[in-house]
Amino acid sequence: MDAVQREALASLRLTWAPTVDDLWRPQAATHVGGLNEYAVDDVMDAFGDALHDATSTPLGVVVRGPAGSGKTHLLGQIRERVQAGGGYFFVVELLDAASFWHSVRNGILESLGRPGAQRETQLKDLLWELSSIARVSRADRRAIIGDDDLDPETLDRFVNALAAVRKDPVRQCHHAARAGAARGERPGRP
Repeated sequence: MDAVQREALASLRLTWAPTVDDLWRPQAATHVGGLNEYAVDDVMDAFGDALHDATSTPLGVVVRGPAGSGKTHLLGQIRERVQAGGGYFFVVELLDAASFWHSVRNGILESLGRPGAQRETQLKDLLWELSSIARVSRADRRAIIGDDDLDPETLDRFVNALAAVRKDPVRQCHHAARAGAARGERPGRP
């Protein structure tokens, strides 16, 4: 082995166990067809049930296995399929029962900042979808997702238009809609 080959070999960093961050990366390069496919199918069947029936509450799917059996990769596969199917994917890491709701809130907020199916983040995908439901202009949509400056008038138009289409849910969560649109990176701001 010459020095160039030795240097190339030394530069390799192999990670045997995927991490939570790996869930958000494309999975095709590391996917082994048939591995845990039954579990993916079970989860996607439940996702399909929820997608087609707003009142559906599908049962969860328990996936157990020893370290290295592909559980994290399985979640990455599910994330890709859920997002491709128009859904959103959230990772909640529960450390203890006492901090359950704190963990859920943090997991949702962190996951909204992760890559979306169509845009840089799931939050931008969600806000674009809500803006589409509200039927606001494309210019307003760009401001709402953070690609242009958002002013108070645009934010009011968005929330009012959304409330006109979906009155009951927006009445219960209009503050969350405002906070979501106001959150995130805005052009020209740190």
